[in-house]
Amino acid sequence: MSSNSSSSSSSSRAGYKLTEDGRKVRYLVKTGEELPERSFKQPAAAAESSSSDSSAAEPPAGDAPSSA
Repeated sequence: MSSNSSSSSSSSRAGYKLTEDGRKVRYLVKTGEELPERSFKQPAAAAESSSSDSSAAEPPAGDAPSSA
């Protein structure tokens, strides 16, 4: 996956490095520019479905084994 530099129009691969204060940050390999942190926010519908109890869910009726 390549990212674009904000200061130039070139594309570069992203890598990881440790800063002097011990943080792990993403950076552009060609330019050395640090990338902002990515935020992974779940959509509201996905957050609601993951909080429900899925262990009580029954399999669909069409997948029941036949007793012949």
